[in-house]
Amino acid sequence: MDNLVGIDSLFSTPVANIQLLELVDPVEKLLSSYNYKDFSGNCTISHDVLTDKLKKAFTKEVQQFLQEYMHMGCEIQMTTSWFTRIWDGQFLNPHRHCNSWWSCCFYFEEDCRIQLNDRTYQQMFVIPEKQTLLNAKEVTFEPNVGTMLVFPSGVEHQILPHNDKERVRFSLAFNFIPKGKVGYGDSSWVY
Repeated sequence: MDNLVGIDSLFSTPVANIQLLELVDPVEKLLSSYNYKDFSGNCTISHDVLTDKLKKAFTKEVQQFLQEYMHMGCEIQMTTSWFTRIWDGQFLNPHRHCNSWWSCCFYFEEDCRIQLNDRTYQQMFVIPEKQTLLNAKEVTFEPNVGTMLVFPSGVEHQILPHNDKERVRFSLAFNFIPKGKVGYGDSSWVY
């Protein structure tokens, strides 16, 4: 197309991919301190699992991303954290994280696939001949060991089926909210 001047991606959904190899061993050590009985249901340790040192390390990285790339000047605070355990053939249904602003998944093992879904309303949906980031309705990430993905908490996401009979798949997830005053006028609030 000779006349095309450019394509703008409006209202994009940022997903940061941050490498934190130095946190793999401390997270594995922390996980090994838990017993399988600590998991609620069959897939999560659902309480605040991180040590203060790990909270600070992850918060620092997310804070830096929000300030340098998203130009968000406010401080943040971690609200919840949990380990996710997935057995062979198991997956987690699509979901969002309520009561939070930004969410993170940290991968300290191989073979951890996550799919992020675009659920914005479309008047009509025509299946594209080729999927790109401009027309995708879902994107699958296969993060390397030591990767932390950071994305808005309202983004629907799901853990894709784990297919390994020899081992259980673990990952770490956590959420952030702003710290201090946000908003303006009668719509402001102090967290």
